[in-house]
Amino acid sequence: MPKLLKPPEDKNKRVLQSNIDYLSNLQGVTEKNLKATARLSDYQYRERKKDPGKYTYDELLKIAKKFHTTVAELTLERSG
Repeated sequence: MPKLLKPPEDKNKRVLQSNIDYLSNLQGVTEKNLKATARLSDYQYRERKKDPGKYTYDELLKIAKKFHTTVAELTLERSG
């Protein structure tokens, strides 16, 4: 059976999560700090790591503010 083509939203979700992970590592922000910033429980944080499409706009605003960036920049694909 042939593999199904993944929808473009899957790539966007991976880009969002990879940018959050990248900025966390770059700025030394721990998962605990990130959860507190976005006001997420452990369960909610795990769910959003698995499926970044579940982040609310308000949560993304808080995360972007923590990293001194914009929500739009969190969704941009990095070249390199």
